[in-house]
Amino acid sequence: MAKFGGSPKVYASDDTKPLYNMFVDELKMFPSMSDLFHLCAAIGIRQDKRTEIKEKYEMLNVYSIDKEDIFETLLESMMPDVAPEQRLVALQEYAETGILYLKEVYDRDGRLDWDYILGLIPAECLR
Repeated sequence: MAKFGGSPKVYASDDTKPLYNMFVDELKMFPSMSDLFHLCAAIGIRQDKRTEIKEKYEMLNVYSIDKEDIFETLLESMMPDVAPEQRLVALQEYAETGILYLKEVYDRDGRLDWDYILGLIPAECLR
């Protein structure tokens, strides 16, 4: 079965591209974009908030963000009547919420408080 209906790419907004680069490349808080994307998606899912992506840039291959089908399975259970391609859009919008949240926390505190942030993520996303 093709992931998310065969959609090949994962997108973020042009506005959040610098944030992904900041957290991964400059601050080295995450080993890879896909690791940061995972956390951001989990935050958005936990907050049950999606942020629309208007101007988008190609960030990753779909396979690199869901090798074990965790997000695909989770979103399929959350949205059983939605097409797989639309579930991928939802995942990207959840991640958009998450990266904006991390920026807000970082701007406010000058760091990321992992105990606080991990308290926002549902247990099924931490396995």
